[in-house]
This record gives sequence, structure tokens and C-alpha cells, in this order.
Amino acid sequence: MGSKKDSEKITLNSFRKEYIWGFTQGNPKRMSDDKNGFYKLIQPLTGNNGTITIGASFHPYQIINQSGDDIWETLYKVIEANKFCDYNHLIEEKYFFHMNTPGPQAFPIGNWEDQRLYTEINPEFSRFVPFLIPYLTYNTLEDPLWLEKLHMGIATVGNAQEFIESVNIASRFLMPEPTFFIGFGVFEKNNPSELIDHYVDFLERHLKK
Repeated sequence: MGSKKDSEKITLNSFRKEYIWGFTQGNPKRMSDDKNGFYKLIQPLTGNNGTITIGASFHPYQIINQSGDDIWETLYKVIEANKFCDYNHLIEEKYFFHMNTPGPQAFPIGNWEDQRLYTEINPEFSRFVPFLIPYLTYNTLEDPLWLEKLHMGIATVGNAQEFIESVNIASRFLMPEPTFFIGFGVFEKNNPSELIDHYVDFLERHLKK
């Protein structure tokens, strides 16, 4: 008998739309073709799992295009249309596929209904500029590895600072200091404000004077 992976049709819904989020100073949209750098950054968050890394960071308002597709949907469609990657093989062999992105002009700032990241509303975001690094990883229906590591750090030493700092160090090939990562998430297209909440909640608790 074949496995569940053999019998199921692989679609975008077979993957989780995950991301790392934080703040930087200057340009939040940075690009790199350093496949190994992305592997070292993302693999500790996913473990050995079918994963697709995207060669860029983005401002949150860049991740949904004018057609309404988010960055994960766009990536999936481009790979599928051009047969850049065999998704079944990716999942079965639990390997990483890296996809470079076109230039920043392909990702204009969108007009979001939730406008809390605009500097006219929260001026602090001109200094602490929100960004995220997105990636796709096969949905095993288990908790994300990064969530397990966060819980383990809190359970053993009361915080997950060591784990988060290791992610910051691994990101330096793409995001120079004084960039700092704060956390991780799973993007839900039907609730995009959940992503914005991360930045605004941290701003209110730690950055506003």
C-alpha cells in the first residue's frame, strides 16, 4: 500500500506558510542568492522537512500583491508553472529548495485595510522598520519545530533567548545589525491582521516611550 504522501494530491494547502518576523533599520526588503545561508537560517526552525526558502526579506505590506495573492501563493504558483521543483519528491525526500526572487519592483507596498504599520499612525516604525522572512514547509500536522524550541527554552531556563539569538546570528548574511528577530508565525490569509499584531503589540510593550 502507498503512504498518505503517495496518495494525496500535493497543493499549496499541503504546506504551512511560515515566517520569521522582527525589526530592522533602513531597507526591510533585502535579497540574497546564498542558498546555504538560507538553509542554515531556516533548517533549525523546520528540521528535516520538505521546505522552500525564498531569497529575500519583505516589509509586511509587500507580501500581498495587486491580484490578492500572498508571497507564499505567488512562490508556489511560479515553481509549479515552471516545474522548478517536484513537490512530491521534495516532501518524500525532506529536502530544501531555494527560490531567488525578482527585484524589489516586483513587490510594491500594498494598500492594506489594516494600516497600523504606517508611520503616520505609528511614527516609531520609521526607526524600527518591520520585516519578515517567509518560507514554505510541509505541513506534517505536528507543531512547528520552532514552537517546540520556544516552549523548551521557557520550560528549562524561563526564556527562549538563546534560541532566538542563534536565529539572529544565522540571519546576518541577509540582515545586518542592528536588525533583530523577535519571533515566528504561520500566516493566515483570512486573518492578515494577526501578522500586523506581532509588530504593534511589541511596539506597545517595548518600544514606545
